Amino acid sequence: MRTKVQSSRGSATDNHPSIDWRLHTVLLAAWVFVATQGKTFLSLDAESIATDGYAAQVAFIQEVMAEDGSILHLKPLYWIHGARASVALAFTALEQLGGAWLVGFFFYLLLKPLARVLSESTRPLAGIALPIAMVALSYRSVLVVASIGYLVLYIRYTDKSWYLALSLLLANLSSGAVLASMLIAGFIGPNYRKNSYLLRAYAIVACASLVISLQDKVQGFLAGDAGYDSTIRGATGILALLSRSTIFISFSEGNIARGAIYISILAVALFAIIQAGRQIQYGAYLRIFILTLPAFFLEGLGVLALLFPVLMFSANIPFPLKPKALNRRPYSFVRKTHRVPLQTRESRRAAQT
Repeated sequence: MRTKVQSSRGSATDNHPSIDWRLHTVLLAAWVFVATQGKTFLSLDAESIATDGYAAQVAFIQEVMAEDGSILHLKPLYWIHGARASVALAFTALEQLGGAWLVGFFFYLLLKPLARVLSESTRPLAGIALPIAMVALSYRSVLVVASIGYLVLYIRYTDKSWYLALSLLLANLSSGAVLASMLIAGFIGPNYRKNSYLLRAYAIVACASLVISLQDKVQGFLAGDAGYDSTIRGATGILALLSRSTIFISFSEGNIARGAIYISILAVALFAIIQAGRQIQYGAYLRIFILTLPAFFLEGLGVLALLFPVLMFSANIPFPLKPKALNRRPYSFVRKTHRVPLQTRESRRAAQT
């Protein structure tokens, strides 16, 4: 079986193990399903532009680029919109080349590394949530899930710096994902990769993006601008912002199924917080979910941004605050045959006495 070779600096040359065959079968089936259904990334017809904020952003950037050839003269908020638009336009180009089959194949390849990690656990079928997301959620939502997934893969498993670049680009599709990625890169990453300039740069750029987006949102809600309407009559400012959280809107619009999914993710995160307080192998989950709880209550896809850490926890993959707690190489995969026995804080103190 192939393994990773660790360098003297503590990095790893990544050779992935295989995916659990059941999970791989479901992932392939999800690709075939979305392709035969003709699923597209984004529609830019008049109705979509009028009702979908993301489609409106993409259409605006297209218009500016057609007229001026650049967006650099616009305020920084539109630079973020430009990054979001670049993702949509890339998938539009893929659709023109190979239709829904090619786009679906990209998402199959995108989710494959995440599925590999979940396969190397005691509960690999937790990863079935990934192909289900590919079928049931919008492609944009799947990219938000992948944004945090690739950041965790870089921190925990691999040396591939392009994972960071991809993660940062995809995280900007949602302010909640930017918040989560900034906190994970800033407060978890340094424990696994000391003096990593790439992680520092990642956290700084994510912080700048978040400040720009939140400043615009708060100002819009305070002023009551169009597109920043509260779902609670008379609410303004922060209360108006919270009233547009994905969980709140799901239930207020009668979308019980979507709301139940988001509540389930929140419930697992809260359970992880309790468990991580007792078992040192789960310490990183404790920090991740405590730091990113605000993402559950923001507008947009912040809830989905935490789906991959939730799946890792559900698959029983140890993720301590520091790699030495694994009693093995810092970036190695967790294998069924070499599982580290879970230790409670009480048992650790007893062993030291």
